[in-house]
Parts: sequence; structure tokens; C-alpha cells
Amino acid sequence: MLCIGFTSLFLTKKLHVYSNLHIRMRDDYHQVPNLSAYESAPEGDIPSTHTLLAVEIASPDDKFSETLRKLEEYRRFGIEHIWHIDPEAKRLYRFDSDGLHPVEQLNLPTYNFTLSLTDLDLA
Repeated sequence: MLCIGFTSLFLTKKLHVYSNLHIRMRDDYHQVPNLSAYESAPEGDIPSTHTLLAVEIASPDDKFSETLRKLEEYRRFGIEHIWHIDPEAKRLYRFDSDGLHPVEQLNLPTYNFTLSLTDLDLA
């Protein structure tokens, strides 16, 4: 199950991981990543504090162009780590200013944390 790997992120690295938490991108606009992680617990129902990680998990009805738009919004907002997981295709991606990159593992180097398809029970 996808959440197992992220639960270990919380337990072993003491990060605060949330599912479908709204993130205030601007005063009048927010986004809802499938998963997000923070170094300290965010305050309020729709936090505007620094988000360490945003994760989008593909579903069959997602439009790829819409997913890319969301990932780019996270980047512009200053989220350092942006991941995309496609469970159906069994693929992991990292997103940055150069776009979407397929990877074998997702990682947070500062936290010495890696996540693979096996960890997510997708291998």
C-alpha cells in the first residue's frame, strides 16, 4: 500500500506527513497534493508554511497536462521536493525546473530517506 512508505518517513525521520491537505499557494488559491510533508506541523486548516514535499499519485482519470500544471505550481511555490507516482505504470518520477524525470527511487537526501516501488508495494 502506498501509505506504508510514507508512514515510515514520518516515524523514522520525524517529518509530518499529510494526505490531501490543502496548501495555500496565494491568498485566494490553494492546491491539494495527494501527500505532503513538513519539517514541523503546519498551523491552520490551509497552511501557508513551507512545504518540504508534495506528492501526486496518478489515477486512471487524471489528465497528464493537468498533473504537469499542478507539479509546476508546486515548483513555483518553492516546494523543493516534488514527486509523481504512477501506480498503474509502476513508475516513479521527480519533478524540477527541467520537467518530469523517471527515477528508480524517490529520495530526500537531507533526511537520508529513499523510497522505491518495492517500498510502496508496487514492484
